[in-house]
Amino acid sequence: MSHSPGKLGQPAEQYLAGWQASSELLRQGRSWSGRERHCSFLNRGSTDASPPVFDNLSAVSGLDFADDGRALAVVDWDHDGDLDLWFANRTAPRLRLMINQIDRSGGHSVAFRLRGTTCNRDAIGARVEIVIQESNLKNQRSAHAGTGFLSQSGKWLHFGLGDVEEIDAIRVHWPDGSTEQFPGVKHGGRYELVQGSGTSALWLLGTRRNPGRFAPTDQVPPKTSDAARVHLPASVPMPRLPYTALDTDDAQIAEARARPLLINLWASWCLPCAAELKQFGAHAERLRDAGVDILALSVDGMSLDHDTGPADARALLQRLEFPFESGRATPALLDKLTRVGEFLFDRHPPIGVPTSFLLDAEGRLAVIYRGRVEIQHVIEDAASATAADRRHLATPFRGRWHAPLGRIDHAALAAVFADDYPEDEIDLLASAIPHLDPNDEAAIANHYRTLVRTLMRNRRANDAVRHIRDGIARWPDSAGLNQLAGTLLQRSGRYAESIAHFEAVLAKQPGDPQAHYALSRAHGRLGRGNKAIEHLRLAVRRAPNWIKALNDLAWRLATGPPLDEAGRTEMVRVAERASALTKHGNPGLLDTLAAAYAAAGDFDRAVTTCEKAIRIATESKRAKLADSMRPRLELYRTRRPYKEK
Repeated sequence: MSHSPGKLGQPAEQYLAGWQASSELLRQGRSWSGRERHCSFLNRGSTDASPPVFDNLSAVSGLDFADDGRALAVVDWDHDGDLDLWFANRTAPRLRLMINQIDRSGGHSVAFRLRGTTCNRDAIGARVEIVIQESNLKNQRSAHAGTGFLSQSGKWLHFGLGDVEEIDAIRVHWPDGSTEQFPGVKHGGRYELVQGSGTSALWLLGTRRNPGRFAPTDQVPPKTSDAARVHLPASVPMPRLPYTALDTDDAQIAEARARPLLINLWASWCLPCAAELKQFGAHAERLRDAGVDILALSVDGMSLDHDTGPADARALLQRLEFPFESGRATPALLDKLTRVGEFLFDRHPPIGVPTSFLLDAEGRLAVIYRGRVEIQHVIEDAASATAADRRHLATPFRGRWHAPLGRIDHAALAAVFADDYPEDEIDLLASAIPHLDPNDEAAIANHYRTLVRTLMRNRRANDAVRHIRDGIARWPDSAGLNQLAGTLLQRSGRYAESIAHFEAVLAKQPGDPQAHYALSRAHGRLGRGNKAIEHLRLAVRRAPNWIKALNDLAWRLATGPPLDEAGRTEMVRVAERASALTKHGNPGLLDTLAAAYAAAGDFDRAVTTCEKAIRIATESKRAKLADSMRPRLELYRTRRPYKEK
């Protein structure tokens, strides 16, 4: 693990890589704390001559669990006058309640709950002092909003008194600076102290908790097993899963054909696999009657520990007279299944054999079986077709839900395949479209934006246009989709077609500066200079600091037909504003400003400004830009403005 960055700003790559490596180890089942046992220490105090002394009571206290601990809360949970502990862990058991059963015969305590009136209600920051004449110790506690990492202990301030019988005074120093004394406090009580009341109100427990209910239990770690039946609360779209026949290298795609499909990974050297295949054959009629197809894919030849191949797999299937489809898994298929698993689960166990994947009739992943699968489970799971059924099966018990079922993040899943399987990335993004929330316009636009960006990256511009048009057919009033469609058409040089889409954006979002700017580009390309200037003015009106729109407006005014006095004033004002926003350091903006000065008849300033632009461009090694400005400089020196044809 690399050290934390020493400066503010973007963390160093080494630091980020360290966190990424640590996270991956955790996903593989490693412990963050190395399964180090918890520690507890007794503070024996200090003297003027010696530092504090702590005794290690970890084992004798019974608190030395080998948990991956995170948080600790201290509270008198059973209201018996001593403090109990809550432990929170990163892994199971996620919670432990440790009831304090230490014999405290003769020991006293008292507890206070503060309530502020002129300060914050919980009196966070207040300090309570107990005055005991017979003791020289200063007994005080402060009210905190947090008491440790990811922790908030109880807001009762608990004081252990030992054998003290009399409390002389209680002083509260409130967060607003005032101090108040509360009389009438006796040991063994719980009191509410209200700011400004001057009285201590005894708090009665009533019947809210019965200390007798808390009986100790042994938390026996569950037996671990590699077998699991994992129901997914929402079915997951799958990438293309290529496999080959056992006899040839002809590639095929594993996909459901309007019926649930169980993809079973097995090997001829695996005894549980052979037993499972035999079981499939014995119950073939039941499975077919339930509408379940099976595709058994051998991984023989993919393990360095076993010297088997397709011939061994074929021999086993022939001996079992296996009645379902079979084939040979490819490295790509195993890689894709592994990526799906890493997307779905925080833990990343490797795929072993046997492992099976149940796809529903739509080809979406519904259940994963690690280890041998029971026939009845497959039949039951294949029949659980509704989202509600799957959601209940994915939890340990049925209940009522307070929120709708979450949606699979198709874009995140697609990104898993972006680097090596671009076609799968595109397919997964496209398959998400019917599942988008029709009421979430922003999410719809973002999803299509991701899909279009992916298609364009893979040089499939025509498919990008097709998908956008399909999207607009579904959601014709979507400003986001029309903006995306118009932008895509302009990138393809289809400016006339883009106009209708940007006008649709303005119908939904009047005054949108991006739409006005895009319309100025379209009309400008089509030779409609006045329309282009009109939309640029509207864009600048809504976005007065948008440098690109300011510069384009000033350039069109300066290099177009002659202007009246008001037009020349506007032209120079807009050009000066654009350049001023970059502190007159951008050569392209200075070029526009020079053109504006020349069009307004101020050739001296045009020459000075253009010379500065050329100098900055040359110094920044932008030779092409500098060369393009030199002919204009010669025009200004001969007192002629620059006009575009």
